[in-house]
Amino acid sequence: MLRWIAFILIVLIVGAGVAAAAIPGPQRAFCAQCFGLKDIGNNVFTDAPEDSEALTWLVSASDDRVAEFYGTLRAHPRYIICSTRDCYRRFGGSTAKATSFGAEIIRVGPNGLNATILAHERMHTELAARLGWYGMLISSVPAWFNEGLAVYWSNDSRYRDPTTAEEEALTLTAITPGDWLKLLHEFPALPAYQSARNMVAEIATTIGDDGLRALVDETTQGADFNATLQELLASAG
Repeated sequence: MLRWIAFILIVLIVGAGVAAAAIPGPQRAFCAQCFGLKDIGNNVFTDAPEDSEALTWLVSASDDRVAEFYGTLRAHPRYIICSTRDCYRRFGGSTAKATSFGAEIIRVGPNGLNATILAHERMHTELAARLGWYGMLISSVPAWFNEGLAVYWSNDSRYRDPTTAEEEALTLTAITPGDWLKLLHEFPALPAYQSARNMVAEIATTIGDDGLRALVDETTQGADFNATLQELLASAG
């Protein structure tokens, strides 16, 4: 009986591994070289190793920008950098310029090869490293703030137009990553990234960038996000 159970477990494990390899997606990052990418060092894998110097500089520049906010960096994500759509699709990429997955993976498409986009995704991985899987699971930091902080600190010039109170109120409803994706899907005309960025920028005008750091630090250590934010706003006002 035990041998049959062991056999079934082995079959399930092998089957899961085969399925993970067969289906395009970010899980392929863990064997990037199996799918045609070259390791150019510093946890960066690409289909364009001839551009290794420029790509290494971009990754370093994004790290430096994020370190200006967080100080010591805890996340060490694996970069999957694709210069072609075919490569990007092999790793599950579609229309997004780049996407991060927890603290482990940053997948970058041919339209995302710039320091601003990389810094945005790097901000996500760094927050994920501080939250841990449980903090991410319960959305200790709401999705709107996570996205807004990434846009704000990466200094993305695409998202600087003013937004209305109604747009910001709707954006505030995005607490979990699922909420955020649902918001983007149901309200495609909503400037969600812009609204999130503007709300974070408005908070920063009151508590400063140091206050933003304190908010993140305290929340990732177990404090309630909304209560901590209100305390910081009150003490600064």
